[in-house]
Amino acid sequence: MEVIQADDKKHVVSGDRAQDELADYPWVIRTPLKLCVDFISSGFRLVRPYAPQLIPLAVFVSAIPALLFFSFSSGWFVWRSIAVGWEIPLYLQYGDGVSPYTSVSLPALVSRQAYDISLHLQVPTNPSNIDLGNFMVDITITSGNNHTVATSRRTALVFPKFSTPLSIIWNKPGMAELNIPMLDNVEFGTVSAFARVEIGRRDHWKTIRSGEGRELSVSSAMLRGVVVSRKERRAK
Repeated sequence: MEVIQADDKKHVVSGDRAQDELADYPWVIRTPLKLCVDFISSGFRLVRPYAPQLIPLAVFVSAIPALLFFSFSSGWFVWRSIAVGWEIPLYLQYGDGVSPYTSVSLPALVSRQAYDISLHLQVPTNPSNIDLGNFMVDITITSGNNHTVATSRRTALVFPKFSTPLSIIWNKPGMAELNIPMLDNVEFGTVSAFARVEIGRRDHWKTIRSGEGRELSVSSAMLRGVVVSRKERRAK
């Protein structure tokens, strides 16, 4: 009891000293300062009995940012450690006497990780592409030592573009998007691989017509690989 009374006495003395110091200021400054001091003092008096319970709570609240930081860092590390999807642009070669083609080096792969690989084309809906009719898409994936890992051929077709008043919002005028699945659930067994992609008809329509529609015109091409989870692999 004596300790508490001594503390209260010190608080009263310090309060009187603060009041004397505030009296030296003009009333325009003194009144807001007095209100702030009284408010802070009242808050301390109300909180003081609950200090033993509030200190652990304050420590816990201050630790939340650190916990969030470590959680985010751990998630980022795991995300960087596991296989993720990838996509690379393709720059087709024309005029070499064969169908448009290109060879690219695939991004770093995860060995024994399954991928779904697809080709995404943006092509003009001009008469030449439409008259070409069905064409083939050929992909061959090889390892660093030139060993064939996977190969696939798919057929595709460019349909005429039927525009609507709202289609200009999400499509470029005169363009069509072709999404062609090439390989499903394929494992490379290596961390480095190369892909050769060929698009078009190998016969070039040489025996038909006068030369039009022999090659597919492509505005942009993208090769995409999507990681197949173990759950999806069991479903397939």
